[in-house]
Amino acid sequence: MARLHCERCPWSQDDFWSADYNPIKGVQFWEGNLLKFEQLDQPGTNNAEFIRKHGDMTSRVWIAQQLKKASKLIQDQVFLTPEQTKGQPCPKCGHENLVID
Repeated sequence: MARLHCERCPWSQDDFWSADYNPIKGVQFWEGNLLKFEQLDQPGTNNAEFIRKHGDMTSRVWIAQQLKKASKLIQDQVFLTPEQTKGQPCPKCGHENLVID
């Protein structure tokens, strides 16, 4: 997992695409836990820390949020591989120095 960002402006990209790591895999990671509930409109967890952080949401809401987040990551992804960044300017400001953390 790597984060790509510009040194000059706030543009960044969360990660690169690979068969082993991509936004779809992130959603699939939760599939077993999220879809085991027979009632999607029941609370998805009784974990106090999760509820404190995210509220007492249903499995349906959590699944929808994760799919929306994955969709945004896919739509915002400019560079699929680190190699594609070589010699490329920042998509937002044109600065020549993109950094991979």
